Amino acid sequence: MEKIFDKNTLMQTSIFELRDIARTIGVYSPTIYRKEELIDKIFKIINGDEMPHVPKSRQGRPPKNLSGKTKVLETFLPKNNEERKYDLETESSIGVLSEGIIAFLEDSKNPVLNIENFAGYLDIIDSLGYGLIRPFKNSFKTGKTVYVSSGQVEKFNLKTGDFLEVEARLLHKEKPLVLTTVKRINDRDYKNSTRNADFESLSIEFPLREAKFDKTIYENTILKEIKLAPLVLGSRTLILVKKGTRFDYMGLIKGINSLVGAKVVCLGLELLPEYIPFMDNIKGCETVYCPLGEDVEKQTRTTYLATQRVKRLVEEKNDVVLLVDSIDKLVKNENFINNNKVNEVNKKTLETIKKLLGEARSIAMGGSLTEVCVMYYKDNNEFDSTIISEIENLFSNIIYV
Repeated sequence: MEKIFDKNTLMQTSIFELRDIARTIGVYSPTIYRKEELIDKIFKIINGDEMPHVPKSRQGRPPKNLSGKTKVLETFLPKNNEERKYDLETESSIGVLSEGIIAFLEDSKNPVLNIENFAGYLDIIDSLGYGLIRPFKNSFKTGKTVYVSSGQVEKFNLKTGDFLEVEARLLHKEKPLVLTTVKRINDRDYKNSTRNADFESLSIEFPLREAKFDKTIYENTILKEIKLAPLVLGSRTLILVKKGTRFDYMGLIKGINSLVGAKVVCLGLELLPEYIPFMDNIKGCETVYCPLGEDVEKQTRTTYLATQRVKRLVEEKNDVVLLVDSIDKLVKNENFINNNKVNEVNKKTLETIKKLLGEARSIAMGGSLTEVCVMYYKDNNEFDSTIISEIENLFSNIIYV
């Protein structure tokens, strides 16, 4: 069946149908775009200005050429979209719920099966307005989350990266819980919607204060070996580890976690299974990670969630250290998203990492964000050498291991 599309028609289409159209056409990760942006992406592919994304399972055959089809495009939308089960392991894992599920969750007439306490990070889907509170351990793996309506986001003045302790009601065993009451936001009792200034509006000062480590722990971890101290609060440190070199990454986490008076957030991508128990049981350190084998979309969203989390902590006037392992994976993820060659490095693929590094700062009224990034590299590897040459001048300290 042929369907005639123009921008006005698509603007009247629901965001869920629009995403189904975008997936069929070949828009990569359509859930991250607002409606207007998504329509522009659709027409760029139709007009041949961009190549359609080809899912991994279909990479053996080339995509259909959509160039020149400016008005006519045959596409089939999934039927019974509202009846799909909510499942964090499907494409909707980063927050896309069907209209039917949202209507069910927001229906005040539905009977309550149970009331539960829940704690986790809030992830607001900006293009839709609602949010999901994800468990603070392995946020994108578990099937249990709490739905937060757009009205509640506004009422409680919430932001992505807030750590919430809430009371939620269970309406259906196969659907998210629904927020009932907010008890605490970022370890403070909830009283009103007053918030500190946004991270981006905080006054920046030149970083001069040095971080203090627990001396005993520092002396007995890899920190002494690689000479991480002095570590200036608000600075950026790059640890370059030659592939094949034995590197005690767990020791690095333990050492950084011994910082006196600072909070530590550890971002890990493609975490090996044997490291997960360790990451889940680090006291005093927040861990946001993706296990080995998770798709790029989840890894990208995990990175976003971690960066928003540290911003919320800095807004509370904390000194925060973000430990990133490893930054070369961020570049490779951008290559995948932008349909570049695996070992290609260009301006677009470096945007994410440069934006991340640009968040490090010391705040004039108190608080700081310090970044310690690990990168694994090979000698005489053009891809690794290009990344290092492009970003090394952005770090105040580089350590070779």
